[in-house]
Amino acid sequence: MASKYIKNSRRYLLYLVLLLVEKIFNHLPLTLALKIGEAGGSFAYKLLKKERQKTLSNLEIAFGALKGEPERERIARQVFKNLGKNLVEWIRIPQWDKEDLKQIVTEVEGIDNLEKALVLGKGVIMLTAHLGCWELLGCYLVEQGYPGVVIAKKIYYKKFNDYLEKIRFSHNIEIVYRAESARKSLNHLKQNKMLGILPDQDILEIDGVFVDFFGRPAYTPKGPVFLAMISKAPIIPCFIVRKEDNTHKIIIKKALELEQTGDKESDMLVNTQKWSRDLEACIAQYPEQWVWMHRRWKNREEKQDYVENNKN
Repeated sequence: MASKYIKNSRRYLLYLVLLLVEKIFNHLPLTLALKIGEAGGSFAYKLLKKERQKTLSNLEIAFGALKGEPERERIARQVFKNLGKNLVEWIRIPQWDKEDLKQIVTEVEGIDNLEKALVLGKGVIMLTAHLGCWELLGCYLVEQGYPGVVIAKKIYYKKFNDYLEKIRFSHNIEIVYRAESARKSLNHLKQNKMLGILPDQDILEIDGVFVDFFGRPAYTPKGPVFLAMISKAPIIPCFIVRKEDNTHKIIIKKALELEQTGDKESDMLVNTQKWSRDLEACIAQYPEQWVWMHRRWKNREEKQDYVENNKN
């Protein structure tokens, strides 16, 4: 009981710090706020030893000899700096209107791919990653007139979850929580909406398959392909990346051509590997902007035991 009280007290203190940071950053010029966010990320890189080590370890797994230790350290430091900038922008999102977002997201590549997919009237499954300033992606597209929903995990601490909801609701992004039924997601697709999914993490409780990711088997959600097969909605990989001037570029790929042989399990594996390749390619192009501190390659045997024990 005492440990739970201490944990909740720490969370509440962090929440108060977040509100203080919000108050400060909202009254600073964006350029200055981003510089402070970058410096904060650099400080976090030095302070958070465990997260730094996980980042460096995952970079070594992904790139090995392709990128030497100095280069991996440079990338890891930039990852933390980018997250510091992200925090600044997330805090300010509720203040920004459609025109503000046009000044912040200055380039959109492949918007015709999205429009062609929406013409089909089946909705669109937008697959993205924890890359760049990902919360901006949905906000921008919805403000441009493309109704969107995001599938998300409810955060353990309600005040943090409410804060994230405030960011998304400020730009009319609807939320479907992972614990809710797939039917709710399918209903949104029937209304020809974008359904945003970030399936780039290894999550034990989610039904998935092992596919190759940077040369190693990684447990990967098969929900996107499952929804696509049921709804006939196209799957479109879509990303947002930070540019050197701290504006952002959205990259919308062509809809994937899904394999449909009639062998459900085989098709699920092949198609999950297809979209995973697109995510991998974009992460490889912008390695400084992905969340490498996530344990993307957890113990395979442990995962397989879990899957086998929870089939029914």
